[in-house]
Amino acid sequence: MQASNFWRDVGIIAGAALVALAAHVVAIATWGLVVSLCGELSQLAGAVYHSGMNYTTLGDSDKVMSPSWKLLALLEAANGMLMFGVSTTMLCGVIQRLIQTRRGESGDYRAHQGRQGKVRNLSDRSSGESPRVNLVSRTRNYFPAGA
Repeated sequence: MQASNFWRDVGIIAGAALVALAAHVVAIATWGLVVSLCGELSQLAGAVYHSGMNYTTLGDSDKVMSPSWKLLALLEAANGMLMFGVSTTMLCGVIQRLIQTRRGESGDYRAHQGRQGKVRNLSDRSSGESPRVNLVSRTRNYFPAGA
């Protein structure tokens, strides 16, 4: 791989990470606005700080919500955990797509053209060969010798 392709890929991954970070900041600010509108914390900056601590599941001991609104903090933490999982999945998808693009693959790992040019997948046993032999031959096609 050329150095220019490498740095372009790094830029694409960094851009995707920045988009994910911006989405998290918007979510934290939205939760902070909700906490402020509920009347729990009077200052918006304090509410956003409190929401950031809950969203990232760090916890916060200097600002305690009233008993009637404590469930909101739990929902905020659950939302944050799920959204960080979505961000991780998105970044893995971007990296996977970059790898597929560099290799020139179609992106469908379930199907691959066989030697006769027909599409075979792991559940196709009409050729009579065992699934292990099928998988080994397909692995050789994905990773050719000398590459």
